[in-house]
Amino acid sequence: MDDSIFETLREINREHFHEIWKKARNGELQDLDEEEQRLGKIMLDHSDEYFNQFEFADAMAGHKYNPESEVNPFLHVTLHAVAEKQIQGRDPIEAFQFYNAMVRKKCSRHEAIHLLSIILVKFIFQTLNGNTPFPLDSYCKILKEYKSRNPKKIDQLFENIQTDEKQERNGEEKKNLTIEALLAELKQKHPNIRAHEENDEDWWQEGMKMLISDDLEEAEKTFEQLILAEPEQHDGYEGLALVCLHKERKDQALFLIERALALARGFFEEGTLDQEILDEMEEEKREILAMK
Repeated sequence: MDDSIFETLREINREHFHEIWKKARNGELQDLDEEEQRLGKIMLDHSDEYFNQFEFADAMAGHKYNPESEVNPFLHVTLHAVAEKQIQGRDPIEAFQFYNAMVRKKCSRHEAIHLLSIILVKFIFQTLNGNTPFPLDSYCKILKEYKSRNPKKIDQLFENIQTDEKQERNGEEKKNLTIEALLAELKQKHPNIRAHEENDEDWWQEGMKMLISDDLEEAEKTFEQLILAEPEQHDGYEGLALVCLHKERKDQALFLIERALALARGFFEEGTLDQEILDEMEEEKREILAMK
């Protein structure tokens, strides 16, 4: 996707908007570059709504719009410009497809662009803030999903995206905190174990032998130490999950096998773990889930 408009928008301010507006109002759009011309035309299209804001943009440069009670016309124009360029360039194609889908559902051109902007605003702020690229994959995924939805529901769906992502972040934070709590607890139990400094090559085999011989206490101790020695490896978590399975501690077993699977999938994607091992762990998870 062409990032030229984002470069323009990073640099633009109220005074700049005012200069664009004066050129547009006076019929001098040809004096502006491509992106400024786009903004100028959109400002003309919105002049009935925001004439005073555009006319006195330089004088109101310090005004902060309250998102709860005011529409920021400059943000509105900015989003409209980005949406228009995506539609015209079919870049990404998902924006063009979403726009066409909304038009087919009896939206006017302006309404369809507005709906695209509602989705776009969710993703554009991090780009305009300057430190991250536009999250194109996530944006396209939402457009694909929402092009089949009722246009009247897009606003609510947009709010749901934010709610769902907040809940997902909260869930991830809780999971991370649980892992941190586990490691802290194990560190108290085994204070002499140092990550990446132990001769732990045989600990997995030793722990499994103990598990098979039903020496659960020693197996648990071995796998706990293996987790501390290699906290980014899956073996210790998997072994401890199997101990918890034998001890009928379902919740703890499930948490540990999910952690082991998450780490193992990363190694599988890198090509350093066989599918067979991943399948075995998935079967262990199913066995844990089947516990009463």
